[in-house]
Amino acid sequence: MAGEDIKLLEYIDELCEEIESSSKGLLSGKRSVDYGVVKDILNDIRAVVPEEFKLAAKVIKEKNTILTSARETADAALSSAKETAEAKINCADEAAESTVNMANETAGTVLSKAKDESETLLVKAKEEADNMLGDAKREAEEILQSSRREAEDVLNSAKQEAQNIINSAEDELRTRVAEAPVLREANIKANELISGAEKKSAELRGLAENNAREIAAGAKEYADDILADLEKYLSEYLKLLRKNRLELSGGRKSGFSNTALP
Repeated sequence: MAGEDIKLLEYIDELCEEIESSSKGLLSGKRSVDYGVVKDILNDIRAVVPEEFKLAAKVIKEKNTILTSARETADAALSSAKETAEAKINCADEAAESTVNMANETAGTVLSKAKDESETLLVKAKEEADNMLGDAKREAEEILQSSRREAEDVLNSAKQEAQNIINSAEDELRTRVAEAPVLREANIKANELISGAEKKSAELRGLAENNAREIAAGAKEYADDILADLEKYLSEYLKLLRKNRLELSGGRKSGFSNTALP
């Protein structure tokens, strides 16, 4: 036990002895003590009271002030924490809003670009199909003209050969007037050659026209198939872009929310 604690007990014992040894009133029963002695003893007690006791007494005395101050400090800290959290949530919402807006703008740009590209591809495909169809028509026309020229050449050749036969027959006729069967035979042969040439010419012309029609029909069917495939591809591509844009819009609706703190 420290020296101050021993002295404190001694002073307390001295105070008790002073009180016990004091005179008691006959009627009231109250004791009369020496004020100076008691005051000196109390001062001595106060002098040896440990600082911990004094601090504890001071804390007890000022506990309400300390508790109020602590409560105010805690409330201020909680309010500041709420404001900081709400500011962060607002910042996160703004960032999310900005991100979604940027995504929507990007999706719109991609969709617009895809539409432009699809229109360009469609125009280009139509131009290529028109070129192919034009080439097919020109090729068919060339084949038809070539067949016509060939048929005309065959017909002219047959006519020339028939004319040569007729001329030869006429020459022969002039030399042999009496031989009439030769002229008839020559005429028959010439007519046969002309008829065969005309028939051959008609066959060649019909074949050329059929070939030209088949080439033109094939070219048109091929061009239609190319355009159909292109339109199908572009339609699926635009559907995919719209789906991605809807998913982005859906993500924005289910994103950050400004939740108040308790």
